[in-house]
Amino acid sequence: MLAQEATAATREPEGDFARPRCRLRKRPRAPAPAQVRWRRRPTRFLAPLPPSDAKDLKQLLALFDNALFSLLSGGPARPFTQMAADEQDAHLRGGRPRRLAIKRTGFQAMKRLCCAIYFGAPETYASVG
Repeated sequence: MLAQEATAATREPEGDFARPRCRLRKRPRAPAPAQVRWRRRPTRFLAPLPPSDAKDLKQLLALFDNALFSLLSGGPARPFTQMAADEQDAHLRGGRPRRLAIKRTGFQAMKRLCCAIYFGAPETYASVG
């Protein structure tokens, strides 16, 4: 009975479906990561964190940029920042299924940090809504 009333309320007296009252605007496409200005954003993101959390995250990022850690965790013997983009992606993807907790935690931290910085950039606001 309630469903019939709801359906009847959406119809015009002639029996045609009512026109939508609002129009959905098409959002612009999200910018590619290369189009977002990344400089200084990580520092701004870390600023409001408690000092102990910021310190832990910085240590984790420094660990990922260590060539020895990269080699021991199955990557190339180069710091993360000196790898090509496809090597960086492969290195990060390799951290998802790892049993080594620090590698898994590092992967999650890097993923969340990158997403927070990307979607916190004004260039992405229009595409997100």
